[in-house]
Amino acid sequence: MYLSILLFSPLIACFIILLLKKKRLIRWMAVVGTTPSLILSLFLYIFYMREGSLQSFSEFRTWIFLGVDQPFSLPFQLGVDGLSVIMILFTSILAFLSAIASVYVKQHVKGFYTLLFILQFGMLGVFLADNLFLFFIFLEITLIPMFFLIGNWGEGEKRKTSFYYLLYNGLGSLLLLMAFVYLFSKTGTTSISELQKMIPTLSTVTNVEKTVLFTVFLIGFGIKLPIVPFHSWMIYVHQHAPSSIVMLHSGVLLKIGGYGLITFSLSFFPEQASMASSWLIGLGTINFLYGGFIALAQTNLRRMIAYSSVSHMGVVLIGIGSIHEIGVQGAVFQMISHGFITAFFFFLIVILEDRRLSLDYNSLSGMSSSMTKLASMFIVCCLASVGLPGMSGFISEFLVFTGVFNQNLLLGSIAVVGILVTVIYMVRFISVVQKGHAKQPKADLNGLELSSALLFVLMIIAIGVFPSVVSSAIAEPIELLVKGMR
Repeated sequence: MYLSILLFSPLIACFIILLLKKKRLIRWMAVVGTTPSLILSLFLYIFYMREGSLQSFSEFRTWIFLGVDQPFSLPFQLGVDGLSVIMILFTSILAFLSAIASVYVKQHVKGFYTLLFILQFGMLGVFLADNLFLFFIFLEITLIPMFFLIGNWGEGEKRKTSFYYLLYNGLGSLLLLMAFVYLFSKTGTTSISELQKMIPTLSTVTNVEKTVLFTVFLIGFGIKLPIVPFHSWMIYVHQHAPSSIVMLHSGVLLKIGGYGLITFSLSFFPEQASMASSWLIGLGTINFLYGGFIALAQTNLRRMIAYSSVSHMGVVLIGIGSIHEIGVQGAVFQMISHGFITAFFFFLIVILEDRRLSLDYNSLSGMSSSMTKLASMFIVCCLASVGLPGMSGFISEFLVFTGVFNQNLLLGSIAVVGILVTVIYMVRFISVVQKGHAKQPKADLNGLELSSALLFVLMIIAIGVFPSVVSSAIAEPIELLVKGMR
């Protein structure tokens, strides 16, 4: 029952929100409503760190069945391991901070928070599901609130962006559904944990079929990551979606692509993943360099972060492609690190938008002269992005490139250029913030904004200084995963 309570806690908060009328009460109830999942996921993490096993939390219930003797059944099956526990805790933290950032939403507040909690429900379900079709259902649940949140509360080309989002992600989901149905027809089970043990040695699925399925999974999850050239929809979302929602999109939803590649592609098809190692590293290198060079040419903060996200998702793919325990751990670190850093960026953008400041570099010039605290937080974000030692970005890139150098020295050496490019465009933005005098001086961070920003800083530094808070949880599942590919 514990995992079910964790999963459905956002829907309980959603129901309470629907009963309220005053905007101020709805806003603060929404923030409070994200705390149960945060507390429950934190307890789950602490329990795992102490006991080393989460088997006792697994849940299995008969849900949907077809046929007289139930030959085709879809169980409500929940389960967690070290990797999913980290992702669940990470999702709960960002949902809490996103709810705080959303207090600046002024129109249709009840509808906004209702969709926000449904989105959180879907995200938690993705990481809790231990069943292929349940995973797919939760994945689709995330599409619905995102479509309406972008289309109704976004800005600029928000309607076009919402349809772009639905089209691309719907296509990725369709490919995944086809692969799930095929696997079920061949194995007779939809249990993810069973399939992870069964498929690598399954004789009824030929190597050709496994290669095709591996490719389908790569494209399906690659669209969600996203891998170039399937990235254009994500640029639109970063630019036109509500900033507090982009915190969850860039922080969590993009990471479902990386999580899926590790949980499904690597564990289901270890031989094919090992053979495709150089291709994965090559695709990741293209992402890293392409996104970095395009980010270098941007003069709008949202677009710069958007292409920076394309670039840093390339680092995730490089780590996965390394087929090395250290490299795959680095990919997970990069998912968490990038999630906190980009969410932090967009949290600060929420504040800029509340102050009615333009996001063009010319308008942000000299911010440090009048908004010292806000400018300092932006500088922290930039330093974390370039991988300053002591911050989360450093440990993630260090692990990824350690892993990739063991697998492919040439491609790893080419990919390192992306780190230099990242330094250039982030240092460029720091110079914009520091040089000159503010053209539109506004009020600096208030108490709530500063305390929330410091929580982001704490998370980023904690992972950088004490990487064991993540590595201790993910070490065992990744070690088992990589051993299966050797």
